[in-house]
Amino acid sequence: MAHNEFVYVGESDAEVKADMEDKVMWYIRTAAKIWGERDRSKVATQYANYNDVLEWLEVVSFEEVYESLGMFGTPDTVAEKVRWMRDEGGVDQLMNFMWFGGLEQDKVVRNMTLFAEEVIPRFKSQK
Repeated sequence: MAHNEFVYVGESDAEVKADMEDKVMWYIRTAAKIWGERDRSKVATQYANYNDVLEWLEVVSFEEVYESLGMFGTPDTVAEKVRWMRDEGGVDQLMNFMWFGGLEQDKVVRNMTLFAEEVIPRFKSQK
């Protein structure tokens, strides 16, 4: 199964939070405003719960986003989340959303580099 996930890797949780809190929260709040139809009478039955998700995105805290809505943290933390998604979630194709909310290019490149050099190698021998 393929899955798209926010990813931000840094040297410490404090660094990651400082780098991306405003950026990811801006993205989430903006997405909550523009995604979907708000008039529930116009929403197909099979998508009825989608508005609940949009309403949640309007009020979710950064701590909840950090813990449960992406793979954020040190290489060890992110690698454990990747492992969990693979082993428990059945994800075998991960699409990383690594540039969001106007993150500065140097931070995006560092994020990608840390993921490529510190996280991916842990899974090369595992299939």
